[in-house]
Amino acid sequence: MTTVVCWLNKDRGVNCELAIFGFCHVSSEFKIIHLYQKNKDNPLDIVVTEENTLDDNHLLILGDKKKEIRQLIENKRAEYVENEFLWWYSPKEVIESLIEEEKFKTIGGSIQTCIAAESEFKIYANAFPRKQGIQQETMLYQNIDPDDIVNIGNCFIAFPIFPIF
Repeated sequence: MTTVVCWLNKDRGVNCELAIFGFCHVSSEFKIIHLYQKNKDNPLDIVVTEENTLDDNHLLILGDKKKEIRQLIENKRAEYVENEFLWWYSPKEVIESLIEEEKFKTIGGSIQTCIAAESEFKIYANAFPRKQGIQQETMLYQNIDPDDIVNIGNCFIAFPIFPIF
């Protein structure tokens, strides 16, 4: 799976980061490869690092406001008992609240949930309220609302059909 984060910096153009993650069948290990610009003035000067997947506490945060987001996650985790369910899900809780509250202007979109396992990679759809306060929800698949399936030029946006076993 690949995750790409790009954000616009009004002084320097677009900054991009990329994370490639999943199970490597050659090495029989989970891998996270992080690519980012070394020098913001030279977008082609790319650094490639392999992240530590042995530390269960490790979080790879992409995009803008990394320090602030990491601090918010640490603050949220301090509210819970370490290594219990809510402690593990606090990063997701913080990121969801950042998107909903629009605290940082450079962070937006919607949550995508993916799980990489040894045997498979799954993308999960998330349910979101259509309008605040109204009990009607929609599901997004890779940030696309199924009700908004449309033609864009000669392209038709459609969802893959997964068999249910």
